[in-house]
Amino acid sequence: MKEIICPVDFSATSQTALKYAAELAQHFSAQLTVIHIYEFPVLYGDAPFLAVQQLGSEIEESAGKNLESSVERIAKSHPSLIIEKILESGIPSSEIIRIAEERKPDLLVMGTKGLSAIERLFIGSTTERVFHHAGVPVLCIPENAVYKAIQKMVFATDLKEDNLKAAAAITYFARSFNAELHFIYIDTDMQEGHEVKTSEMTEKIRNHINYPKMSGFVAENFNVTSGLHEFLQYHPADILIMFTHHRNFPRSLTTPSVTSITLHHLNTPLLVMPPENK
Repeated sequence: MKEIICPVDFSATSQTALKYAAELAQHFSAQLTVIHIYEFPVLYGDAPFLAVQQLGSEIEESAGKNLESSVERIAKSHPSLIIEKILESGIPSSEIIRIAEERKPDLLVMGTKGLSAIERLFIGSTTERVFHHAGVPVLCIPENAVYKAIQKMVFATDLKEDNLKAAAAITYFARSFNAELHFIYIDTDMQEGHEVKTSEMTEKIRNHINYPKMSGFVAENFNVTSGLHEFLQYHPADILIMFTHHRNFPRSLTTPSVTSITLHHLNTPLLVMPPENK
């Protein structure tokens, strides 16, 4: 791993994500790139050009000072890190995606917090838009997360062939921490044959992945997100891993993906792998 990018908006949630990103960058001896995207306010009416120009300069200056302050704190607590900062203007999700496409980092680390059903339907979140379109792995950090050495990772699988083949990509993360890797399949059909399904799942996984500290589980629940939440209560993990899919624009307005719903309901860091990795 060579570069980790962490976008910040100076909220407590993004500062938590920045600390998490710094710890990961230190573990992998990777460069940490901290970016902030500031937006100019939309002005209506006949505001004088000079006044608008002055307001823009003040916003940029304030954003630059806050970014510098955030980077200084991380540099002080992680003196061995190579840190780069990027300050840009624009729509945050669009600019983050653009920067990710240009730089092709190994990982994006972003803060996230719960949204109401209405907010998810009409607004979504910057993190959600990024992991659907950035084309790189995105680690979503809940606002109350505290970094600790990663010892257990849970991969939520649908047991489909492409999903299991893609799962080989995550063994890199697991090996780097010598972590346990658990596969969980949420059986929403709620049919009998639990032990047979577990055995079949384990066999499928072992045919695709060669990793010694690995195991598989089948959990029954009518809802995937609820099933994952219940499973993580009994089997706490340091990271939950899911793959996302490209979203059809009209359909995505009314039917959020399982990954998106999970993002706003769990307190476990969520590593979202892009479809390109498949």
